[in-house]
Amino acid sequence: MAQRLEADPGPYLLGGVLPGRGRRRPRRAYRAHAGQARRRRGQGVGPRLRSPRGRLAALRLARETHVVLSCKEPPPSENEEEEEEELEVPLLESAVMFTANLVVTFRLRLPPAGSFAELRLLILTLAAVSGNDLSCVVSTQCPCLCVLELAMLNLVGDLSIRSDSLRVISLRVVGKESQLEVTAPSLESFVVHGCSHRQVRITSPKLTEVEWDDAYDPDVHRLLDTGRHLHRLVVTQWSPMPPLLERFESADELSLHLAIPPFAWAYNMFLQNTSKIPKSKVLTVGLKLMGHATEPSMLHLLRRCGSTTKLVIELIHIDTPTTVCPTLICPCRQPDRLRAENVALDSLEEVEIHFFTGRS
Repeated sequence: MAQRLEADPGPYLLGGVLPGRGRRRPRRAYRAHAGQARRRRGQGVGPRLRSPRGRLAALRLARETHVVLSCKEPPPSENEEEEEEELEVPLLESAVMFTANLVVTFRLRLPPAGSFAELRLLILTLAAVSGNDLSCVVSTQCPCLCVLELAMLNLVGDLSIRSDSLRVISLRVVGKESQLEVTAPSLESFVVHGCSHRQVRITSPKLTEVEWDDAYDPDVHRLLDTGRHLHRLVVTQWSPMPPLLERFESADELSLHLAIPPFAWAYNMFLQNTSKIPKSKVLTVGLKLMGHATEPSMLHLLRRCGSTTKLVIELIHIDTPTTVCPTLICPCRQPDRLRAENVALDSLEEVEIHFFTGRS
């Protein structure tokens, strides 16, 4: 039985992941169960409860609980004070899935005791929550939790998670300048986007998938007990990232999303960050070239694809009025960058190029 509480008219979001049986990868399990949840939404499964937040307690025995508070009023101006409201979450003893998509002025108050005995998936979006309370719930009150997704949370305090059941953790703009510590022996997938954590310590011997779109400093961002090989590694370059790429020797699937601003120092950073990359069978490179030359950039990457069997290239050109590339100051315009020596593609079987535009 899936029930939803919608405290304000408007569209609500229904999403979810419930890892299935067998050895399916976390990403595949995510897509499969999220698709089932969307189909159930389209069929109108479960009653809609348009009521104040106190009625959330009526969902105590629901197997799936989805709470959305849509905000029709514009946000207050800088001179106006936001009145924070609390949403008390009851102990959902039978829930397998709980998702909450709120507004930033709501603070979640989590139960201090009891057990979410059957909860497998927990998604929290757009809310304020105590880091200590959330740490306690995930670590001690959710013995079966498999997937934890947090997005755009105002996390008050640090987050410390210890869980034997967690397989997937996804953090998107959560806990800026806070400290994150995770000890999860079953964790397989870890995603972090735009969190800017002060310190990160992840202990996960079974980790096979990493998505990292954030600054990385090996002295404060530490992945412990993780091997040198991953099934999937996704890295976005917005700041120097060689230590993260050097952390792993190989990945079955490696995705690099590289943005190169139209300046010589930015191109030098690109060359530095890709001087050594993990060996991979499938390499996806997303190049956002802002005024730089395409040919030397591609040759530079191809020299590092000796073991790659499939290469996927995404070229995104951006016209920029400010660039130093027409001069020889930028390395992308230097003639020696166009030499094809040391480009060995003996293992390459398949190439895909997206967003390519030619000139007549």
